[in-house]
Amino acid sequence: MDCGMSGRRCRATVGISSETYGERALYDTTGPGSAAYRQNLENPNYNTWLTRIPAGTSETDKQEMIFMLAATWPDAIKSDRAYSDDGSDHGDRPDGARSSRNIGYSDKLRHKYWHSIDTPFTQDSATLSGPSTPNAQTQIAVFRSVLSSGKPDPLKSYDLVRLEHLVGDVHQPFTVRAASVGTCLMAMPVGTL
Repeated sequence: MDCGMSGRRCRATVGISSETYGERALYDTTGPGSAAYRQNLENPNYNTWLTRIPAGTSETDKQEMIFMLAATWPDAIKSDRAYSDDGSDHGDRPDGARSSRNIGYSDKLRHKYWHSIDTPFTQDSATLSGPSTPNAQTQIAVFRSVLSSGKPDPLKSYDLVRLEHLVGDVHQPFTVRAASVGTCLMAMPVGTL
């Protein structure tokens, strides 16, 4: 795939930094033998993604494009009527055991609260609770654990696309919105408001 760098070619990979999350997990996205290729085949949107690949695209470039399209799946299901919000505040706050479950594509909950970590903030001495869980930080750890385990490819597929997406979400510029009248503010990734 042309990276726009003087005709140089690049390979898409996902690496989780050992400095940030412990052991290094690297998924090479090229070729039918790669873990990411096998796992992306399990996604319910795989055939739709194929229709977005231009005719004549090489197999290597096609798989890289699929890998990048897969990273958008957690946002795509926000408008898919087959999925529903769970939790309070229109699905933006977790509540109950369903919020933490990691069962793969059979889970028809959007888990919107997995996309960020809401950090309460106050300018006075008010006592605030910590961030709600689960959130992006807790789920990144869960997904990494599954990807390095012997769990089946369908669950790894679900966790890989979620991990790709969450790593992107937590690196977006943040904005602040008032969560309620008073002193509590939440940091939310741009695009989730």
